Order: sequence, then structure tokens, then C-alpha cells
Amino acid sequence: MKLSGKIALVTGGSRGIGLATAKILSENGATVVITAKDEKRLESAVKEIPNAIGIAANIRNTNDVKNVVSKVIAKFTKLDILVNNAGIFPKIKKYMKLMKMNGMKF
Repeated sequence: MKLSGKIALVTGGSRGIGLATAKILSENGATVVITAKDEKRLESAVKEIPNAIGIAANIRNTNDVKNVVSKVIAKFTKLDILVNNAGIFPKIKKYMKLMKMNGMKF
């Protein structure tokens, strides 16, 4: 895979599948932007990935999403690859109530 000159954005890129994906993109020549809520974990991940920068963001927050995209476009003038990896979990009580309403038993 040849990704030289491509700009990739990986949400939830500080650990797990997101971190692994960011590393593979970088290894294949892409410049990688990763996002995460935890700034310390984000900084640590960026050190592991050549050609990467990190932007602290909570993708549940619309303003954070707009800020990330604005920063990427301002710095690189484009975005070629988006990996929407960040996990967003509903509040468990609301989730359980919804599931019970749909007939699920726990």
C-alpha cells in the first residue's frame, strides 16, 4: 500500500485498533493525525508513530470535531483518509432501558 503524501485522521487513535491502524498508515507513508480524549495517552501514542500528530478531542462534542477538521485542513490543506474508530458508548442505564423496551432480557 502506497500512501505517501496522504493525510489520514484516526479517531480514537491512542490505543487498541486505532493505534494499530495509525501505525500501519504511517508505515505505509501517510502522515497521520490521531485524536483521543486522554491527553497523556495521546502524547504517548504520537511518540510511537512516525509522521504523526495528536489532537485532543472528544468526538461526542460537535465543537471538538469541527476543531479537529479545521486544524487538519489548516495544517495540511486536505484530508485523504478518515478512520472513524473512536468508540462512543451510551450511558449504561439509558442503554439498558432502551434494550428492555425492545424486549431484551438481561
